[in-house]
Amino acid sequence: MMPTLDPLSYLRTAAMEMRITLARRDYEAAVAKSDAAVAALQDLITRGHSHPSVWQSMLFEWSRLDYLQLEAYVKAKCPAEHCLAIAEAAKGRLFRLYRMIGELGPNELSNQEMTKNLISSAAQRQPIEKARKWLESGREKHLVSLFCSSSGIAVISLSEKGANCHWIDGPIYDRFRAGVYNHWEQLSDWALDSRLQSAALQVGAPPELVLNSAQAVSELMLDWLGNMLAQAVPDIAAGGDELVLIPHRCFRSLPLAHARLSNGKYLSELFERVTIAHTLTAFTRPMATVTRTVSQLDMFLDPQQDLPLARLEGLPGSGWPTHIGQAATTARFRQALAQPGGIQLSTHGVFDPANPFSSWLALADGKIALSELYDSGQIKRQLIVLSSCESGLSQRSNSDEPFGFPALLQSAGVHQVIAPCWRVDDLATLLLMSEFHRLIADQHAPEQAIYRASHWLRQLDAEQALHRIETIEASISPDEQSCFDDALVDLRQQKTWLHSHRYDIQCPFQSPVFWAGFQAWGSSVSTTRGEP
Repeated sequence: MMPTLDPLSYLRTAAMEMRITLARRDYEAAVAKSDAAVAALQDLITRGHSHPSVWQSMLFEWSRLDYLQLEAYVKAKCPAEHCLAIAEAAKGRLFRLYRMIGELGPNELSNQEMTKNLISSAAQRQPIEKARKWLESGREKHLVSLFCSSSGIAVISLSEKGANCHWIDGPIYDRFRAGVYNHWEQLSDWALDSRLQSAALQVGAPPELVLNSAQAVSELMLDWLGNMLAQAVPDIAAGGDELVLIPHRCFRSLPLAHARLSNGKYLSELFERVTIAHTLTAFTRPMATVTRTVSQLDMFLDPQQDLPLARLEGLPGSGWPTHIGQAATTARFRQALAQPGGIQLSTHGVFDPANPFSSWLALADGKIALSELYDSGQIKRQLIVLSSCESGLSQRSNSDEPFGFPALLQSAGVHQVIAPCWRVDDLATLLLMSEFHRLIADQHAPEQAIYRASHWLRQLDAEQALHRIETIEASISPDEQSCFDDALVDLRQQKTWLHSHRYDIQCPFQSPVFWAGFQAWGSSVSTTRGEP
């Protein structure tokens, strides 16, 4: 029977009834109530509407029911794959509707059955089947999906051994977000703010005070994440060939690949490849066969000419196509996007959490908005590296729409995006990218190269950093000197700092603030995950 209440009131009433049923521990009844409520909602949400913007507030309210439905399924001991379908159906419903508009046109939204199937858990059957085939294609593969609510955290894993759902009961997510994440987010943003460092000096505090605090909270956070994942999926402690992590809510903004287990090892050390996926559907979406390696990158560096060290990220002398300063124009960037291979953009970027489509990247003659990249239909690049602050962030909301540069670039056709989750340090990024580019040139897969470069930077001592800087300086030919004059001045200042601390600071970039920010989203695998 269809509800007589308006959709939002019906949602709230259904959620209240489910809370009462769960409190009574009648989990099978809670499952039945949730299934009936979701079936009615799927009909309501697709009846008489023509654009997803009309549905957004309803989808936000629906997310509250998602939390209760998954809790009911887990506590009723339903099969883990059923729980996975519910968890993944809840992630990015509005995003899937936007994809449908882009691929089939807005008129298809009037097809109620198609739209209903798109946003239901039944739509996850095919992605789950493709995930099974992916697991069968090689040994030591793991897929882990997270789902967070105020009642608990579900950690759902798939491996060659089968499916498992681990429920961590209680308000653990809310406590983590309030007690660790919010402090970490603020401290990591402050840690590299030169104005705060100057203010600290003025009041007699050491300028590294905020950085040290950010390091301490970051280490705590990586340990917490590692302990949670190892408790839920003990087999990941043995490592393996490939690990795919599908985060939820604030975990989308965290360096999950670098979660640290109790043995002191990071996931990115234990697995040959670690990939972050926005949703199971995105990970298993059919894609054409592509080569695992990208032998070079087209470089767009410092378009606004105020990031001198970014100009040196192009590995002078490498022979890679490089556009520096005023040469890094919007026209050249658009043209480059339409070619195969890899591309790197080192510039300013701003992520707008209120409207992610208005987020932008700066080029020499203007800005390119995220909406333009998503709607262009011309992107042929297999790999895009965004060496700009915050370009790895996604919108955070109750309905967990993964709107951000990585997700929308992948939706537009890019197979893999590498981007930082927070403000990055110029020298640390230069050193990281120099090693990343060396590994790319040596035929490493991008997801391997970025994480190996990250750990290389973490373990780098001052003498080794000085040697790498001297190598970069030596690669600049006399004809290129004028292009890098101010960058070389900055490097000399950084060398002076490293020289002065080469004995008292063993590893100057050991803080996760410096080395852990870049993550690999998507995959550049050489085999298809479904029918092409």
